[in-house]
Amino acid sequence: MRHMITYSLLFLLSGVSASEDFIRLPIKKNLKTKSVHSKRMDYKEPLYNKEGIEYLIEIGVGTPPQKFHIAFDTGSADIWIPSTACPVAMCPLKRFNSAKSSTFHALNQTFSVEYGIGSATGVYAKESISFPKSGVSLPGHTIALATKSNNIIFESYDNSPTSNGVFGLGFPDISTKATDKPSHFVADLFNAGMISAPIFSIFLNTQFLYGTAGELVLGGIDPARYTGEISYVPVITYDVSMFYIVPNLGVNATTTETGSKEEYIYWAVPGQGISTSAGYKFNHPELVAYIVDSGNTISYFPPLIVKNIVMSATNKSKTTAYDAINEIYTVDCAFAQSDPSNVVEIHMSSSAVDKSATSVTITVPVSDLIIPIDEAINAETSNLCMFGIAPTPTGLDLSSGDVWILGQSVLRSVYSVFDLNEHRVGIAKAQYVADTPVTGVKDVDETEDNTNNDAIYYDVNTNHAPQLPITHSISCLMLIIILIWIY
Repeated sequence: MRHMITYSLLFLLSGVSASEDFIRLPIKKNLKTKSVHSKRMDYKEPLYNKEGIEYLIEIGVGTPPQKFHIAFDTGSADIWIPSTACPVAMCPLKRFNSAKSSTFHALNQTFSVEYGIGSATGVYAKESISFPKSGVSLPGHTIALATKSNNIIFESYDNSPTSNGVFGLGFPDISTKATDKPSHFVADLFNAGMISAPIFSIFLNTQFLYGTAGELVLGGIDPARYTGEISYVPVITYDVSMFYIVPNLGVNATTTETGSKEEYIYWAVPGQGISTSAGYKFNHPELVAYIVDSGNTISYFPPLIVKNIVMSATNKSKTTAYDAINEIYTVDCAFAQSDPSNVVEIHMSSSAVDKSATSVTITVPVSDLIIPIDEAINAETSNLCMFGIAPTPTGLDLSSGDVWILGQSVLRSVYSVFDLNEHRVGIAKAQYVADTPVTGVKDVDETEDNTNNDAIYYDVNTNHAPQLPITHSISCLMLIIILIWIY
């Protein structure tokens, strides 16, 4: 059975284009586990889709750069990779050798993170991070080097890229670093004059378009990846002064209690309701926090809401069943052929204070929520499928109130923009690439003895920069809460 990845600290918890001011990075979707232009700066990196389980990006660490494919995650804030101090049994892929880098600077602080499926410990350091073939390098960024890893890094059974660390793009306050939190990677690029705006945008592409299929843009937006207009919703703050962090929504968004401490913790937006085209509708009595988390394979809502969504979307099919052990709903794989009009809608407010008369809506076809959980590479050939929205896992308490996480199963339907300056998230309908992945990234072997690991990039659009790679990660959410409360 495939495993779903949750790098969102479900803690226990190229080139620079002459015509664009941003960096384009290709996203790679991972398989299951067993040119610098002088005028304007833009980076577009391809994301690698590994069979709907992970989205990877390729980075270079150190001088000269040592290359790694790592999981892309808006639910965590740390960038970490394995070091040579990590035993091969724990870190079977490429490991970073600090002795071979002229820009390495050790920090006297330990790194420790625990996910729902594993853990990693090590040390923090300052090091250069670059994007292969782009000629762009950000010096002195804080990273973590794992000296131990448990149940996180696995060898790829087919020599394709697989996750070898995490690239966190969440807010710095959720870093596991006890003091002197690392600055946001995109903010550092902007402050260094490498991009024109402190924003990044994500295009994941369709679920079954494996390999280099999606794209991360650092510093800009790619209009070719979406249709219609981008609608924005605010990122909410949290009061972290108490044992449970509290989202500042409704009256809490306009008043500040004595002794409260307001911080941006998650890429969380005001949620106001859920509906299906089959007739189910749920309106929140008050606004709630929807956490936008690219590090989760699936999305998580409260149990009763999920039950109603699934039963409505599958027309109460006798084949729809709840798996209490894995806390998911299994469904007939034939629902992957559902009519495009059969959809689930997620409604958000453009205000953190009140519900919007006209909500900002993510529309997800039910066909895109059918995920194979056997060895099949798509739903058509699978004998066992699950629904892409599941009940919030037992024990996952990220803040006061219910937990709502918008993971990859939902985010694939939209082009999403993350704005650090305005503290907002932009949403538009994704414009899928027709049947062909973003070209230009050659899969490489990341085992320790690999010597020919240079990826090759090609410009797939003369108006865009050359593209580099990303892979789906496990998000960084639950431990964060513990750390915030402690520190």
